[in-house]
Amino acid sequence: MLQGLSKFILFVFFFLGSVDAEALSSEAEAVKTTLSEKFSTSGQIRKFYEKRSFKPVWFVEERPSVALENAVNTLKKSREEGLEPEDYDTGIKAAEDEGMPWSEREIQLSKSVADYLKDLTQGHMSADEGKKWHNYGGVLDKRASPSEILQTQLLSDPTGAWLLTYTVDDHIYQKFKEELAYQRILERQEEWPQEKITKILRKGTKDREVILLRKLLKLHGVIGEDLPIEATPDTYDTYIVAAVGTFQEKMGIKSDGFVGERTRQILNMSPSERINKLKISMERWRWLPEDLGDQYVMVNIPWFELLMVKNDEIMDRMRIIVGRDGRETPVFSTQIRGIRYNPSWTVPRSIATRDKLKILKKDPHILENRHYRLYSASGEPLAMDQINWGQVTRATFNYRLKQLPGDHNALGRVRLLMHNPYSVYLHGTDAGSQKLFSYDERDHSSGCIRVEDPVRLATFLHDDPGKWSQPIVEEVIEVNKTRNVKLEKRVQAHIVYFTAWPINGVVQFRPDIYEMDKRLMKALRG
Repeated sequence: MLQGLSKFILFVFFFLGSVDAEALSSEAEAVKTTLSEKFSTSGQIRKFYEKRSFKPVWFVEERPSVALENAVNTLKKSREEGLEPEDYDTGIKAAEDEGMPWSEREIQLSKSVADYLKDLTQGHMSADEGKKWHNYGGVLDKRASPSEILQTQLLSDPTGAWLLTYTVDDHIYQKFKEELAYQRILERQEEWPQEKITKILRKGTKDREVILLRKLLKLHGVIGEDLPIEATPDTYDTYIVAAVGTFQEKMGIKSDGFVGERTRQILNMSPSERINKLKISMERWRWLPEDLGDQYVMVNIPWFELLMVKNDEIMDRMRIIVGRDGRETPVFSTQIRGIRYNPSWTVPRSIATRDKLKILKKDPHILENRHYRLYSASGEPLAMDQINWGQVTRATFNYRLKQLPGDHNALGRVRLLMHNPYSVYLHGTDAGSQKLFSYDERDHSSGCIRVEDPVRLATFLHDDPGKWSQPIVEEVIEVNKTRNVKLEKRVQAHIVYFTAWPINGVVQFRPDIYEMDKRLMKALRG
């Protein structure tokens, strides 16, 4: 993902660390003294200079070098990477302050460059803070430190010119970066309206918000300057129907020429809002594992979509259902190790006490008719109607509920086996809930991820057309017996939260269904 560090990094550190430090130059002595007197708490920076025998980076014969100029220019243009130059202001100001001792300027600039490299390669969020937002298995801890990057890159290019082009080397991240530049142009060029569309608009609607709709369509590039404006600008006519349909196609949503909830949300996004989404998406991409896997599944929560990827190519995609408000699907990476066909479902205690207990109190036969079975805490079968449910509370619920396999089962016919601390899984759904996949907004689960076509997904995961073709998978399901099948090769699964995402080369945007963007932006600014 990131530009590769030299494979001989350990050799570099061993070699540089073995340099005889007895005969330090006057410049090196100045750096060493300044570090001890004014930067004693900067452990990483001190180690960096120790490895290079305290030789300065940005000054030659106590005068600013071309490397300093390249470093300052890099920090000033950090906005291109979705970062903020103000975060590196101390180093920029020090580099440009001729009244400050050169050795202090040297070290202060190194500190800011190291901060920038850390933000670029690992994210601006601290490691501890980042754990509140994702669980990617400590991948950031395995990356090269900023001082290691500096040491290695400066060895091959002491001019620091490499800093000007150092970036996250991934095509999705680069799409975010290109779109960020474009949205900033829009933000400067156009006067985006403060008001928002608040109503459902359709053909024949006569309302002042249709005037606003026309303006937004023009700003989004759907209505051009050379196209005629209708005599009744507040009327939703056939011209607007076609324009809205074009906008919807561009945004990758259902093209019906009708301004419903999702179309309205996307239309109302100003460039500044899109800029924030892009900055957050770039931050989130930095958290991901550098190697997503030769074959992997990616679930994008706000898009209600699952991607099946092999050798960096999207092989298939399908609609999904994710957790609803209060039971949000978490963000994490794991491995899919196997598939359970025709699973039974042991209802988690949280769901049993929050949801099923209400049904049991109303009429226990409802669950019984849905093929649920009741057991004591020790596993003894119980008749549902022999319990006085009126006396049972969430705290005193000491039972286990299990649903038998079949089309009625909440997990459907397929459940993927993947370890994670949240007990969240990818699985099918019962026949009665299949209609939910036709909705635009698909946040209806208790946290697990329901997939529209689990047979297609299982066939992709097996990746063995001879042994596990789609018809063979269907035959296994038809037997209606629970069967666990271990995958020949484990497949990575990445559960992510991106409200901006490139589709067919065009970055599109989606609503922030869990308000995670809003909270993350506040945390980053804080």
